[in-house]
Amino acid sequence: MKKHLTFLLIFIASAAISGCGSLPTYVAYEGDRLPSSSEAHILGNKDTSHEVLNGLNDNVLIACVNGKSAQGPVLTTSKYKYPFDAALTPGRNYIGTFYAHLGTYALGSLWFDAKAGHTYKIEHNVKDKMIFFWIVDLAENKIVGGGTSTEPRDSAAENNCDANIKRIKEVAAMPRIITIYR
Repeated sequence: MKKHLTFLLIFIASAAISGCGSLPTYVAYEGDRLPSSSEAHILGNKDTSHEVLNGLNDNVLIACVNGKSAQGPVLTTSKYKYPFDAALTPGRNYIGTFYAHLGTYALGSLWFDAKAGHTYKIEHNVKDKMIFFWIVDLAENKIVGGGTSTEPRDSAAENNCDANIKRIKEVAAMPRIITIYR
């Protein structure tokens, strides 16, 4: 009995410690991982300034890439549902963003043309109860792409993240059933 209790305590402690991490890089293509010079990399915003009250952190996570959810596995020890970064193939890519701060959230759907070997960052600005997202090419220090509503119609694709973001918004807006026991 004592062995089982010791094992259980070690398991719980290791799960709690590993639960402080985030999900690994989301790889948005099939097959083996490409060398960094052949893929593009996009970063969200991982704010770690408040370690204890992490709801105060200003985070932008990647909810969707090219029409596919980037959500981590249901049984994960990560405290985040979505990753902070993704590996992409060069060319047109679609990114769904999930912003979280102080118990509020915002969602966005963006597009951009990625170049091999480049790293991109999802930037954001909160102003007058609105949030704006854009993508910056860190190698060239310039804004690329935009919101999916601004994508040139001649190149618009069906694999953007609009439907995925809409589904996340609907699930997040669902009323929660709370039972109070007396």
